[in-house]
Amino acid sequence: MDLGELPEILGYLLRIAARASDRQVLPVLAANDFTRAELTTLMIIAYNPNHSLQEITAAVGVELPATQRHVNSLRKKGYIIQSRPAHDKRITHYQITPSGLEKAEQLKALANEKDRKLMTGLSEAEKQELFRLLRHVGTYTA
Repeated sequence: MDLGELPEILGYLLRIAARASDRQVLPVLAANDFTRAELTTLMIIAYNPNHSLQEITAAVGVELPATQRHVNSLRKKGYIIQSRPAHDKRITHYQITPSGLEKAEQLKALANEKDRKLMTGLSEAEKQELFRLLRHVGTYTA
């Protein structure tokens, strides 16, 4: 099929790459009753304990209602807990539980293994450059 200029459009290439990753990673996550967004949320909380829902939302890069759903699901599964700081009881902070940390490490390893398969044939230097370029594109602001 003629793709015209699509192979030169960044958004198209990113979607194709994301779908390739999804085909590898999503079945592994689904087998563990997880979504990619839940794993991302869990890992953000693991790396950043005692942050608010708004701060977690900004780090995950989704809308607040979506983060709330992910946090609620992770709490029901026993992977995170919430607390209120003594200085301001209006704020809710989130922390990972030991079982949540174990699950995050397990799923991160499985997901990384699948994603590494996508980069078969790339040298270490090419992999590093790919990640550097993706971070650059992802942090661009006009």
